[in-house]
Amino acid sequence: MDFWILYTSLAKSDLSEADLKSILEEARSTNQKLEITGILLKRNGYFIQLLEGPVSHVKKVYAKIIADKRHSNIQLLLESAAPQRIFPGWHMGFVDAANTDTDLLVSVKSAMESMGDLKERVLSALQVFSDVGLPPTHPQKTASSADSGR
Repeated sequence: MDFWILYTSLAKSDLSEADLKSILEEARSTNQKLEITGILLKRNGYFIQLLEGPVSHVKKVYAKIIADKRHSNIQLLLESAAPQRIFPGWHMGFVDAANTDTDLLVSVKSAMESMGDLKERVLSALQVFSDVGLPPTHPQKTASSADSGR
């Protein structure tokens, strides 16, 4: 069975567009090799990312993300068995929510509507993020430290 991790983080203030492009290229290459799919949304200096795939691979990539110094304030919002993949063809989809028309954001959200009981938590997190660009808070765990990518 597949596995989901949903988290938010704050980009370092000096993260450039070139840095972001490099992150996406590296993530897509790694994720393809590890059979991981998902999406990264960016807005107002914050990120929210959903990773999905084999549990050991998703946890390995998340550990690498936690150690990455290009962002901070990482908050784990969801860590769960995944009844299905939401973005099976996207090794790392990317949406700049501040510069994207709402049609794309609506499409992303509608792709998630078949998630069952967990969908409300994920949809709520994405809605808050898309509307105000701030990560939703979640009391469980905290770790310190557009294109589809098809």
